[in-house]
Amino acid sequence: MKAIQKLKLTVVVLIATSVFGASSMVAQTNTKKEADKRNDAKFENADDAELLVKAYNSGMAEVKLADKMKTRAVSAEVKALASKMSMEHSAMNAKIQEVATKKNISLPTQLTNDQVEDVADVTKESATEIDMEYLDQLSDSHKKSIELFEKGSKATDLDIRDIFISGLPKIRSHYDMVQNTRQKMKDQKESQRKSGMK
Repeated sequence: MKAIQKLKLTVVVLIATSVFGASSMVAQTNTKKEADKRNDAKFENADDAELLVKAYNSGMAEVKLADKMKTRAVSAEVKALASKMSMEHSAMNAKIQEVATKKNISLPTQLTNDQVEDVADVTKESATEIDMEYLDQLSDSHKKSIELFEKGSKATDLDIRDIFISGLPKIRSHYDMVQNTRQKMKDQKESQRKSGMK
């Protein structure tokens, strides 16, 4: 009889451990979704909170990729651009954290799985392709960020709106820098190709 009770207890403990362990793994894989859920429950304008979470999450991805590119990039110009992106997106995220703390908004602590893949995709490129791949990624992400910041500049919460209004010119400036750097690199590549044909 005692052996059966011990067996039942062991089964219950194993089930509880696997359930809690699995839920812990799921929670760690997408902290952005968790932050959105918590904010929906406690913030009166969940749309504004969601915009703030998206901006913060995007900024985290920019910083992560830029930090890797500061050492991986081949071109000095791309390395300098990566340093600027890291510094300025870190500063924007610090401002977002201040507002989030003030408003009791939960922010993600990790990149989404898609963002992790994006960082890996860029940084796995060969030395000849990595700079252009990074610039392409920056171009795409900043296009999306411009749309996000334009939407956020219409937020109903004044503090959140101010984050987006003050950040929008910086995001647009980043986009322009990326486009200029991309064009320079394309021109250099074309010039090298033509000089190699002579």
